[in-house]
Amino acid sequence: VSPINANPEIQMNIRSTIAFRIGLGFGILATAIILIVVFREYFHQHLGLHILTATIGILAVILLIYSLIRSIKKFKDILVELGNGELPDTNLPEGKDEIGQMAAAINSLVKNLKTLSDFSQEIGKGNYLSDFKPLSDRDILGNSLLRMREDLRNAAIEDAKRKEEDERRNWSTHGIALFNEILREYSGDF
Repeated sequence: VSPINANPEIQMNIRSTIAFRIGLGFGILATAIILIVVFREYFHQHLGLHILTATIGILAVILLIYSLIRSIKKFKDILVELGNGELPDTNLPEGKDEIGQMAAAINSLVKNLKTLSDFSQEIGKGNYLSDFKPLSDRDILGNSLLRMREDLRNAAIEDAKRKEEDERRNWSTHGIALFNEILREYSGDF
């Protein structure tokens, strides 16, 4: 026995909900029939006007839906490219409505990702002095790239110091070895 069948209160609520919906449906149907009977003559006299108005309304809705679908498809295509690691060339028309705000956000996202890409390429070339400012204190990727740049710059400085010390040691070791060789060669002359 399911809990619904066991609980008479739930059964009563379900029955009252179903009865309400059936009653509402019959009420709407009755209202529509009354309107048709009362305004039948008016509808017949102005039928052409109603058809024209309905046609214009339907066309307006179709154009609006087409415009929304086209914008959403553009957004989807750009987001798919971004998801594949590509940086598309885009300049979506921006506006004050929700679609325009989404276009502005996508344009900003692509522009910022291109800036991050250029900055990381400069770091890869060893240009640790390239200019970059993160979007905000909460810009995780931008701030991470700045920390990486500083770490790489510090590592390059340490590497240069190590190379210089190694060259000094090698020079000293080479000099001592050369001096020892000279001493061995001329040791009998002393």
